Amino acid sequence: MVQEQLRQAPELFEPITDQAIIAQHRELIDLLMSVVFPRASWEQAYAAALIPFQLQTSYTTPHLNASDGDEDGPYACRMNTDGQTLAHVKILHAYAFILHKVYGLALDFDIP
Repeated sequence: MVQEQLRQAPELFEPITDQAIIAQHRELIDLLMSVVFPRASWEQAYAAALIPFQLQTSYTTPHLNASDGDEDGPYACRMNTDGQTLAHVKILHAYAFILHKVYGLALDFDIP
């Protein structure tokens, strides 16, 4: 059933740059993401999938979507670090990803 639904949505096999595609296929996306975010925990879990190396969500659980937010939105976050440190951490994550995928090396580092 899932494979047939995916065959009917070839745009999900390409990089998604338009959030409208996710909205258009919300039921199928919910089904696929239930592997990571089980539906049994949707009523209690504040969870989100982030776009790699960015602080932008691509998918959130309904409980997180329904939570009260502030002027920045329902799932705004506050960082306890400055922008330069955050930029360096994002770069380190990118380098660590490349080292692991290309060279098979694991780089452990702690975020300040």
